[in-house]
Amino acid sequence: MVVVSWREESELGAWTQLVCRPSALAGLVESIWLFDGKLSRRERHYPTGELDLIIQLDAPSESFRAVEGQPAARCPSSCLARLIVAPLVIETPAARSRILGVRLRPAGAFALFRLPLRELTGTAVDLHDIVGSEARRLAERRVEARSDEARLRLLARWIEDRSRDAPAPMRVTPGELSDVRVHVRTLTELDVVLLGGDLGSQVAGAEAAYLLHTATRQEAEAWAHKDPLVIHRYFVPEVVEWHLVGVNLSAVDPVLRLPK
Repeated sequence: MVVVSWREESELGAWTQLVCRPSALAGLVESIWLFDGKLSRRERHYPTGELDLIIQLDAPSESFRAVEGQPAARCPSSCLARLIVAPLVIETPAARSRILGVRLRPAGAFALFRLPLRELTGTAVDLHDIVGSEARRLAERRVEARSDEARLRLLARWIEDRSRDAPAPMRVTPGELSDVRVHVRTLTELDVVLLGGDLGSQVAGAEAAYLLHTATRQEAEAWAHKDPLVIHRYFVPEVVEWHLVGVNLSAVDPVLRLPK
């Protein structure tokens, strides 16, 4: 696992950052990082479709807090900064901070926490509330690590171990497949389906399509083969890459929107 390190000193602040991108976790994790320093300005974050697992290594007198885009709130010392759907402004502590973090793809968040994406949207949530005593054990192990690079590797192993134990998507019987609600529920549990439905007329022989949010074509193909209609050989999937730049949520049929 390659770890890249750099030092920044500017009007924005002074800090050292370490980043690694384990190839074995490419479909689950965008990056694992460690920040050591302080920022002199607030940070504005925009929706990316990804989530951040954040662990403060020291116990600063102040914690990060949301000041715009969500109800004002301080972030727990170990938390999951959940999926945001609007710009968010974070105010950082004035003192030095040491933070270990993971930028998770949606499939990675599902593999780690076994929760639908709709339950991982909004403000930050305490890691203990999601994984229970595992949060304490992780904290103990990262304290024992002798270097920052070792902490990055520890976190990578933790993600790999938890994702390996993730349950397989729900299976349904062939008889249930005739009920479109069962099929939609099953796809929702895959947690990477954004939009989908039947086509008004066939396109290149396809009768239906749905949009998957994945990092690679290989990951999309793997998810498509978990579709129960594919498992029971009702259809043969074909994956086509589409680089989505945005979705106008007001144009989505209210019937198709997830309940709040």
